[in-house]
Amino acid sequence: FKEDDLHAHSTLGIYHQMLNIVGKRLQANPKARIKIVGCTSGEQGEKGNFELASRRAEMVRDFFRDTWQIDPSRMSIQPRGMPERASSEADPDGAEENRRVEIVADTWSILEPVNTADTARAVSPSKVRFETEAGSDAGLTSWHLTATQSGKQLKKFEGKSGPPEKIEWDLQREPKTIPLGSGTMDYTLSVTDGNGQTYATPLASIPVDQITIQKKRFERIADKEINRYSLILFDYGSAELDESNRRIIDQIRSRIKPTADVRITGYTDRIGDEALNAELSAARAREAQQALGVKTTKVSGEGEAPELHDNSLPEGRFYCRTVQIVAETPIVQE
Repeated sequence: FKEDDLHAHSTLGIYHQMLNIVGKRLQANPKARIKIVGCTSGEQGEKGNFELASRRAEMVRDFFRDTWQIDPSRMSIQPRGMPERASSEADPDGAEENRRVEIVADTWSILEPVNTADTARAVSPSKVRFETEAGSDAGLTSWHLTATQSGKQLKKFEGKSGPPEKIEWDLQREPKTIPLGSGTMDYTLSVTDGNGQTYATPLASIPVDQITIQKKRFERIADKEINRYSLILFDYGSAELDESNRRIIDQIRSRIKPTADVRITGYTDRIGDEALNAELSAARAREAQQALGVKTTKVSGEGEAPELHDNSLPEGRFYCRTVQIVAETPIVQE
């Protein structure tokens, strides 16, 4: 397990490696100690069930002991009822979130943010829109539209009955589907009618031009360094920056160059009133701007839409209670 390899993971993908991240860091910092806090919800069967809270914490301790060979004497167990900063259980989502284990470390390096670096691919335009028209006297029962490059499938859209008039492919949201290399991207639409007959359009192509870093330097095309930061986590319903987030803000400030274009965007999860969530997300962005103290080009709140992460998961909702800071700095050619 290497933390540097996590750049290919999504935010939740990195979160799902949290125990390995903490275990690796505990192994690398033999003097560090942690407290594992087991929590329960306030619902019947869980409220005040300290035995259950203990078992939850012990499962985490045992993972560190068995997987990362961490001495149990470095890990204390603390069972409690509701978390110190609990989610509102007026919504069932809140009770789900309160059934958790929290880790408290005596050393910042154990729980500090994960920093990853990668040479990312950007695509322009960021979306591809297909406009379709299909019909049959027997009626259409299914369809699929496939995009390929050099015979390899990049993306497939499919559905029942006939295809929609417009099919939109958001390449920025699905970076793994971005074409690789220069050449062409091919696509075809296939439909099947009520008689079981299938019809396919002739293969059509879209030209693709890949501009590599080497090509940019040779042709002196402007490039930029993009740094993205997330302040995780705001407490439920709160726009207040806690001590750890302020520490992250200090780190971000030290890395932002005077020539950077800085944008700050606040978000919320789905719990609560939509209008109030819009206000809360904007308040989170303003709070981050004030703490950051650098010139910004845009400060906004997106509310609970678009959803950054899967809101059906407790961790997805936690990671939506965030502010994202994007700093784009032009790279000067020498």
